[in-house]
Amino acid sequence: MKTLTKSIMTSKLVTVKHCDTVKEAFSLMREKGIRHLPVRDNEEKIIGILSERDIQRALNVKKVGLYEQEINLDENLKVEDFMNWPVYMVSEETSIERVAEEMLAQKISAFLVVDQDRIEKGIVTTDDMLKYLLTYIQTDRPKMKFEPLSWFREQVKQ
Repeated sequence: MKTLTKSIMTSKLVTVKHCDTVKEAFSLMREKGIRHLPVRDNEEKIIGILSERDIQRALNVKKVGLYEQEINLDENLKVEDFMNWPVYMVSEETSIERVAEEMLAQKISAFLVVDQDRIEKGIVTTDDMLKYLLTYIQTDRPKMKFEPLSWFREQVKQ
């Protein structure tokens, strides 16, 4: 049985407006502990996604010493100037295997998840995929004891 996107997606969307500042978006990401924010236009339609990587592009980093940097985020920078668009979407019925393939092929880290009527249902990110992988590994791994030193000891005896 295939695992569907709807079973691992984050269904509670945290969004920003296209006209919000990058600084406001960054604060929201830190507050919520997330790395991707869908971006809405004035009609509340999702038109882009702002990632942590996009915010890094907006940072003004100045070297102030041999090992020190001063990092500033201009108060006037707008989300719409740094967001990724168009928004890539997947159906909530898409297998996570297919989502992983598309993430790799498109080199993106988040998809908006929609239903058959293209109504937003959530977001699926590489973090969601890694959480699923970790759960899978932890529950399905063989229950065997691995003793790397025993192999080494046998080699030394010979």
